[in-house]
Amino acid sequence: MSASRWEVVTYTKTLTISGDTRLDIELPTYTLSGVVFERTLTGTALIEDVEVYCDGCGSPYGHTFLHTGADGVYSFSYTYSGTNPLLISKAGYAASAGSTRPMVNGDTRFDIELVRR
Repeated sequence: MSASRWEVVTYTKTLTISGDTRLDIELPTYTLSGVVFERTLTGTALIEDVEVYCDGCGSPYGHTFLHTGADGVYSFSYTYSGTNPLLISKAGYAASAGSTRPMVNGDTRFDIELVRR
């Protein structure tokens, strides 16, 4: 038996079934969170009001948008294991290379670096 959710995660388990059987499957979910920041001459600065979109996050169907607060924090609950690409949007900024493809394997912290255009 194999179950998947929009190709985000596949769960495989061997079962022995005799007769009519109802099978309910609950795939494990996790929290994906972190901060959005930029590097400055004086260190790192957290960035407020960044739109973060995750296609595979959010209960129960994904497609979740959120905005960072003054502390630069974002947090998606109900996230499946595997790669969960993020789309980042903030006027005047672009995501740095490699900063939008977190690999989730349990509760995961993934910080995102933006650079000014």
